[in-house]
Amino acid sequence: MSMLTEIFRVRGMLALAGALAGLSLWLLAEVLPDVTENDRLVLALSAFCVGTFTIFLAITGPLPSRKAAPAAAVIGLVLAVLAYTASLRFDAVQPFIETLHPIFALALCIALPIPFLVAGLSPGGGWLDYPKLFDAAWNTVVRTIASLLFLGAVWGVIALSVALLGLVGVEIIEDLLDIEPVPYLLSGLVLGLGIGVADELAEYVSPKLILRLLRLLVPVVLVVTLIFLVTLPFRGVSGLFGTLSVAATLIAMAFAVATLVSTAIDRDDASAVQGRWMRMATRMLSLMLPVLAAFAVYSVSERVGQYGWSPDRLAAMSASVLMAAYGLTYAGAVLARREWMGRIRQANGLVALGVLFLATAWLTPLLNPQRLAAQSQIARYATGQVTADELDLWSIGREWGRPGEAAIEVMAQMETPEQARLIERLAALEQAGGRYAFETSVPPAQMQATIAAVRAAISVLPDGAEVPEAVFAAQSNQTLENWQAACDRRTPEDRSGCIALRADLLPEAEGDETLMFFMFSERFVQAVAFGSDGGDVGRFGPTWVNDDPALTSSPGMIDRIASGQFSIGPTRRNALSLGESELILLP
Repeated sequence: MSMLTEIFRVRGMLALAGALAGLSLWLLAEVLPDVTENDRLVLALSAFCVGTFTIFLAITGPLPSRKAAPAAAVIGLVLAVLAYTASLRFDAVQPFIETLHPIFALALCIALPIPFLVAGLSPGGGWLDYPKLFDAAWNTVVRTIASLLFLGAVWGVIALSVALLGLVGVEIIEDLLDIEPVPYLLSGLVLGLGIGVADELAEYVSPKLILRLLRLLVPVVLVVTLIFLVTLPFRGVSGLFGTLSVAATLIAMAFAVATLVSTAIDRDDASAVQGRWMRMATRMLSLMLPVLAAFAVYSVSERVGQYGWSPDRLAAMSASVLMAAYGLTYAGAVLARREWMGRIRQANGLVALGVLFLATAWLTPLLNPQRLAAQSQIARYATGQVTADELDLWSIGREWGRPGEAAIEVMAQMETPEQARLIERLAALEQAGGRYAFETSVPPAQMQATIAAVRAAISVLPDGAEVPEAVFAAQSNQTLENWQAACDRRTPEDRSGCIALRADLLPEAEGDETLMFFMFSERFVQAVAFGSDGGDVGRFGPTWVNDDPALTSSPGMIDRIASGQFSIGPTRRNALSLGESELILLP
């Protein structure tokens, strides 16, 4: 087989694989959800397809397809099983995905095996052959970037072509793109073709440029890190650490340092930085890495000490510990002096396997973050380290899946001094429609006291009428407290700053409506209206026509209504009637 024939064969195979990947994505995103309600099956198939096609496209070229296909399929199958079983931590797949942790874990399980497969399955290679690992990793990055740029260019040409042909009334491209799977198929085909071409031109599409540019950042990051570490003792650590945002910054910086050190030492000594000052800067960065990682671990530990474990804190601690592993091996290699770059290269391969193991464990019972976090919160509550009011019940009961729900049941059965308050909060959790509603909820007794205070203060016309209970029941505690504050204010004639009127304001509706006025400030009175069932009336609520702000926004309006200086009747405007619909002009 000629070289040209082989080139076109690989191009065609990768383009076909990309097209099949696009078609699979369309089926999974647009078709399968309408065919089956088994969202776990959709998740498992998605993990299989994304994993298999991504790995196949990444390693085909460096490896022959006869080796790439089965390796990719096996890993895709493992990912499908992991995704399916991990999703059982939740009653549904959507909240499982929304935690984002499984997305990152699956992404690592897809990306990390790629260089190991290329190195291990290549002729004369080995699973821990660092030069091959390094080349495979960075070549994959460059091929991916090049193919994505090509994909963007193709869609740019398509957009310009549509615009140009649209000038002469030709819409054939738009008609083709309107066929549902075509955009998916086209994107996948172009992406696969781009990867194939990038692999053919590996000598030209090389990571050398990126590596050389990244090396220029070594002195910059060294200076920034040095300033941080030197300034820290004078700034003091009190109040600096203990938040996940600080930990995330430290983890990100530690990751950047590890990446720059790896680019500086390259695949072997011959390709590594040669200048004395650059090597010194690389060694110094290696020594600073464990310090940054230690601060990240300390920051997360402080947060855990304050609030216990949560899935996010477990993820942050996992990342911090991994950075600490890199840091300790890097610093140890530098302190050993001899062949320090070779030792770091060896450590990179081993720690990368550790990262892969941890990412896999995150999707297995070995490391179930929701279960571990729930157990932590149960223990803290049982030992009195946290009160019922301090427990993050919304996260535990609504965001931590089945382990969180089980933890709620366990805590509800406990006998502690805080149990009465916990039961109140659990009742509020059961009724709350969102986190804000839950966190602003108050005990029923307190809400009833607020309602009683408003009832006692508000005047209701005509005499003997009352505001229906449904009106108060439909309000949030915050609204009721605002009403109470308005009623506590005094009008110019020393009346309560609130008044209600029961009248038949909507003749087409059964029963009387409730019109309420509240003095929210010395210059602002608001009118609110409710139907006979306590619900809202109309799209806009009460609206003034021929509004006189000096009257309708003045606290004196409440005095006028209380003294009977009002009337109820039709508005003084004509309307255009179309059946039951009426059109009026509002100034």
